[in-house]
Amino acid sequence: MITVLTLCKDNNEKDILRGVYRDLAAGLTEEKWELVFCEDPGQCRTEVAKEPVLDFICVDVCDKESLAFMPELRKKYPDAGLALLADLTVSPVLYLKPGIRPDTILIKPFVKETLTDTLEEFFMDRLSYREAEGDNNSFLVETREGKTFIPYSQIFYFEAREKKVFLRTLYKEYGFYSTIEELAKGLPDYFLRSHRSFIVNRNTVENMKGNEVFLRQGFTIPLSRSYKSDFVEKMKG
Repeated sequence: MITVLTLCKDNNEKDILRGVYRDLAAGLTEEKWELVFCEDPGQCRTEVAKEPVLDFICVDVCDKESLAFMPELRKKYPDAGLALLADLTVSPVLYLKPGIRPDTILIKPFVKETLTDTLEEFFMDRLSYREAEGDNNSFLVETREGKTFIPYSQIFYFEAREKKVFLRTLYKEYGFYSTIEELAKGLPDYFLRSHRSFIVNRNTVENMKGNEVFLRQGFTIPLSRSYKSDFVEKMKG
């Protein structure tokens, strides 16, 4: 699945963008595309609080409030492709800065053909980059809906059950066919085995007590005796 978040107030511009997104989605990949539209930073913060996996972000920086929100959003999703909507009333000095780092600029008012060409190049470039570099920063889950690259930073733990492995993010669970043993060989070293059925992201651990590990956002996973000593030692390191 590919997810695109767009922050834009103008309904006409949203309709144009939505149409172009859908046309390109049909031609570029066989994956399902999810399009999320927000009208203001407050609504966007509500969406981002759910910690969705975002592949692309598009923000109208002609709106001063949205422009001020950009560094916060960029910090949250440094690896997402970022397109900015701008016009000649906004100085490039305000958005061409390290804290924002746009990948492309979409100039308003829109000319549909130009908009389509620019977004097609943008999407293709980022999708190619994702295929080439995704394994370095993200975990690839392949399902019937297609490929989903999930940033390691958003993964709380992996759990083996029902002859599958389930990856847990804050609000969603992804199931796929593998084994905990196979996963353990390829994950970054901050993913630790806590149980024969669990691998946890140590960066999400808040506390340990007895045979339980307590994670951020209220998650709790087991800590078995056979893995406890090694787990505790690595947590100290």
